[in-house]
Amino acid sequence: MSTGQKEALALQALGLLQEQVQARIVHYKGDMETNAELDAITAEVVAQLKAMQAVAGKDVPVDKNEDEVEAKHAKTFATLLSKVFSSESQFTSRMLKPLGRRVAKLFFESELHEKSKGDRDKVIHHAEQGVYYILSRYKNRLRAELEGFEFVNDEIKEGSLDLLAKFERDLQVGFLSRRSPELNKVMTVYAAVVSEFLRDYLPPRLEAMAKNTIRAATTARRPNSVAYKVLADAFPDFRIHWERVFME
Repeated sequence: MSTGQKEALALQALGLLQEQVQARIVHYKGDMETNAELDAITAEVVAQLKAMQAVAGKDVPVDKNEDEVEAKHAKTFATLLSKVFSSESQFTSRMLKPLGRRVAKLFFESELHEKSKGDRDKVIHHAEQGVYYILSRYKNRLRAELEGFEFVNDEIKEGSLDLLAKFERDLQVGFLSRRSPELNKVMTVYAAVVSEFLRDYLPPRLEAMAKNTIRAATTARRPNSVAYKVLADAFPDFRIHWERVFME
């Protein structure tokens, strides 16, 4: 390890020590009755812990310069972000799969689902498309009428409802398979754009994004702030501001 890495590790260890010695002592179910001997032992242990906290707390270094703490937060955050968005990271490839599913769904909905009253005049290009429009338009009514029948048992009822849903899915798949060449073109372009954004566009901006996030979330300007990490009570604000900066 380099000297800088050793110093960083020592700083983190001191921070953990500080959190431990400043932790509150809490009695578990203090209203429960115990015997006198156990109470005496508990009281002695609590007294010893408080004495240890009082002594240790005097010598533990505390980060008082908020600007320095903020700078360390921003530096650490930028370093972690650079690892996430590096060319060696698998983040981009992992992101493309769920994003691809979402794009496929949006593509399908834009092609097949009704969006306005003018859909009655939509030109039908495929048999599956026309039947799907009708089935989709009256789906709730068909399901309600089906549920109104008297069935021999619940299994037959559920099977009937599942069969109705299967018809709809089959029509979806049939139509989508006809438009798959178009979808493949869309996915190719989309994957290229997302990859370029995450691997090329973001990295040069990560340091500025980290600074803006840390400053807006005031993670370093709280009474209990430490330099080596963002504390739990500051994390909700940190996440809100990071998501805003990332989206912008």
